[in-house]
Amino acid sequence: MKSIISGILIVVLMCQLASGAYVNIFEINYGISKINVIEINIQENGFSQINIEFTPNNTEFSFIIPEGSEDMSLNYDTGNKIVPKQRILNNRKEISANIPADRLNSNFIFSYFTPAITSKNASTWAVSFTTSSTPRHTIVKINFPQYSTIVSWDRTALFTKIDNSLWVYPQNTSFLFECTYETMQHLTQDNNNNIYLYSLIGFSLLILVLLLVLYIFVSRKWKEKSGETSKTEEDREEDKEKKTRIKSSILNVLDENERRIVEILEKFDEEVTQAYIYKTTGIPKATLSDIMRRLENRNIIKRRRDGRTNWVSLEDWVFSK
Repeated sequence: MKSIISGILIVVLMCQLASGAYVNIFEINYGISKINVIEINIQENGFSQINIEFTPNNTEFSFIIPEGSEDMSLNYDTGNKIVPKQRILNNRKEISANIPADRLNSNFIFSYFTPAITSKNASTWAVSFTTSSTPRHTIVKINFPQYSTIVSWDRTALFTKIDNSLWVYPQNTSFLFECTYETMQHLTQDNNNNIYLYSLIGFSLLILVLLLVLYIFVSRKWKEKSGETSKTEEDREEDKEKKTRIKSSILNVLDENERRIVEILEKFDEEVTQAYIYKTTGIPKATLSDIMRRLENRNIIKRRRDGRTNWVSLEDWVFSK
């Protein structure tokens, strides 16, 4: 019965999100060429700390955030602070700043707090927002409160789930997101019952695991006696390679980092910025540049420079016919 009620609440929340207006947490007005990272740290009380790393292409830039935003700060990536100008414009807050010409194309970080992107019904929270983004470059990192469970989110966008976090990769200049998550407060009302319940569940799981291990052991012994053999490491490697369009002769000569880069390029099936590969893999910039040079010298990738941006794609011949 409780699960049915929870399901109804989630549906109601999602309907409310669909019918309501999405809060725009960062809308470019002018003077900003790209948005690198948007990190949203959702706290237990529903307030969210939002950090945006962006790159301006003009000595004056401007952007829009929610009206009720608090504790705002604007910093160079070196840590030096800037005092921006602000004004209320159509029930939203416009932030603008002037920077020296020698700081053009440097990274800046703007931070603020807002309760505007969350709403709550019992133990279920809803999150909804929209933001400007740079397609195939911006990474939106959403960190949920500790001991919370992500119930649902829009899985049509590219995403990576890491523990209590979602990393989403926008593909358009305007990105819209919504999800629901549950806190664990309702599970702590009776600690004694919980301890007993968790102990019982843990003991039951232990028995199940032991039975499963015993079943696997007996099953393998029976197969060996029947003349059957498990898959060899080579068989598993062949199965893995069947899922990719890259020639196996190429994959077999790549090291781990080279293979990760090739798999990212295959996944998008088009040009991707080198900066995006750096943010996604976490490979140090100097090491990444060496890897890119090796792959380019081996005619596996091709690079195209557009201003300060390096675009990377796979050569056509690396794909299996």
